[in-house]
Amino acid sequence: MPARKGRTCFVPFCKGGYKSSTEKVSLFRTPSDPVRLLEWARNIKRDDRVLDNTCVVCSRHFDECYIQRTFKHVINGENVEFERERPPLADEAVVTVFLDAPAYLTKPVINKRKVRNIASNYVPPPKRKALRANTPDLELETKGLTKPQSLPGTRSAMSHRISFLYKNCADK
Repeated sequence: MPARKGRTCFVPFCKGGYKSSTEKVSLFRTPSDPVRLLEWARNIKRDDRVLDNTCVVCSRHFDECYIQRTFKHVINGENVEFERERPPLADEAVVTVFLDAPAYLTKPVINKRKVRNIASNYVPPPKRKALRANTPDLELETKGLTKPQSLPGTRSAMSHRISFLYKNCADK
């Protein structure tokens, strides 16, 4: 484990963790995953120091949905919430709030999509089958044995097209 540095917030212009600060904040270690560490460093945008495993970031720079302040447990069939002494961060937590910095540094938190219940999804009715070119009515029409008007049954859009073509061919 790396040596422990001073326990002050890494974010520029932040007074979190200083003795002079009157606000009580929680300090969180940086992630050990290099990809997430790079994402944190990219969001903080600090040029004079490098974000590493010894640095900490205070709770002022995280959206409240990322900080788990209560412990939820079921006791005798009841949901009970206990206040945590040291709240942990959620695994997907990212530094996004910069109160003391210019507004362009703060990115809005992206809302998670709701998980769909696959069992209750609407299933559309099955699609209707299209007329095929090798139906008996169509074969009779193309051979010229019967006229389209004399075919039994209802006329679909396909039979209207065929009758139009049949009339145009007969005129020529």
